[in-house]
Amino acid sequence: MPNEWLREAVGQDFDRDEFHDYVVAHGFGAPLPDAYNFAEKEFYRGIPYGTPAHEVIARSWVTDLDEESVIK
Repeated sequence: MPNEWLREAVGQDFDRDEFHDYVVAHGFGAPLPDAYNFAEKEFYRGIPYGTPAHEVIARSWVTDLDEESVIK
């Protein structure tokens, strides 16, 4: 893991809104509560928002924007 990512996270708080924006930018819905927990853990490990956002989408840990239900 690149050290500069870890340095960026030191002294910063996880930004739920920014992570939400990374996920919904792909058009697959909003992150579920477990997705935020996962992304926050990754953030404090020094992983940038985009990486857990892609993982959350791949695992379908998002709501459907049209139906407000979990994508199956």
